[in-house]
Amino acid sequence: MNDANRTRNSVLAAADRADDDRLANKCMLMASVVFLATWLLMVVTDDAIPPGVVGVAVVVGWIAAGLMFSAGVYFYLRSRVRSGD
Repeated sequence: MNDANRTRNSVLAAADRADDDRLANKCMLMASVVFLATWLLMVVTDDAIPPGVVGVAVVVGWIAAGLMFSAGVYFYLRSRVRSGD
């Protein structure tokens, strides 16, 4: 019975690590997409959009990208701690 519990726990731990890795990858990808989108918004926009609106959108985008990046780092580190690396 003890071996069965150990096996079950190791399988669940591996699944948790895989979930953390997937979440870390998704967060990093979304942070990159948001950062590039705000950068393009800043570079490509012409005078049709008022500069204040673009500035607010860029700042909000950078804050969102920073939060997503931080979440990605958190999930990556949590995965490494769980695996013992």
